[in-house]
Amino acid sequence: MSSSKPTILLVPGAWHSPDLYAPMTDLLVAEGYEYIGISLVSTGADPALENWNPDVELIHKTVLGVLDQGKDVVLVVHSYGGLVGSEAMKGLGKKQRESEGKKGGVVRLVYICAFFLELGMHLLAVKNDQPHSWMKVDYETNKVWATQSPHIFYNDCTPEVAEATTASLTHHSWRCLFSNVTYAAWRDIPSTYLVCENDNAIPGSAQEGLLKNTPGHLFEIEKCQAGHSPFLSMPKETADVIRRAAGEKL
Repeated sequence: MSSSKPTILLVPGAWHSPDLYAPMTDLLVAEGYEYIGISLVSTGADPALENWNPDVELIHKTVLGVLDQGKDVVLVVHSYGGLVGSEAMKGLGKKQRESEGKKGGVVRLVYICAFFLELGMHLLAVKNDQPHSWMKVDYETNKVWATQSPHIFYNDCTPEVAEATTASLTHHSWRCLFSNVTYAAWRDIPSTYLVCENDNAIPGSAQEGLLKNTPGHLFEIEKCQAGHSPFLSMPKETADVIRRAAGEKL
């Protein structure tokens, strides 16, 4: 592996294991990148979490462990992972660490049809704190399941991939969707956003809306025709977005 290449760390979306991103991450490893997938504490937690703090703490600790080896990091975040990944980056940006005389830093964030919000906001605020129609919530146990996953998450995948991936999903911690943002990393760390125009979970128009409501220069915007899981349906194209974010000329 070339020492000039940053390490790729991945924060998956809700319900998902980082193992599910292998069609994309395997391509990055084949190109000489060191890769680390982070398994969210909130996914499959029993008892379910009361807030996203354990997710944030794990991401921060994992990234910091790489930075303290003097390595640079590109953090890739998907869906819900965009919120906890951003929240966890406080103090880890390359410029800030350099100003403190530290080696290694987060050089770029890559949002794959991922959420990012302003300070004080939480994920379901725009839904009046109600679940989406494709969510099934057990309020007693604080667990939420994704229903209609083949249509919502994997609409552009083969039926075989959609079925197998759906079977691997577990519950998520419902109250994590109500944690408020306290740090907007995308304001401090250079960021790329991959808009997935045929997404049924976060419609392409909603992704565009998020971007239009922020200063446009803060994101390098790329687009594709994928659904919510381009790492499955368009793995090479998605890996290439990450490679460009890492500084390669493709």
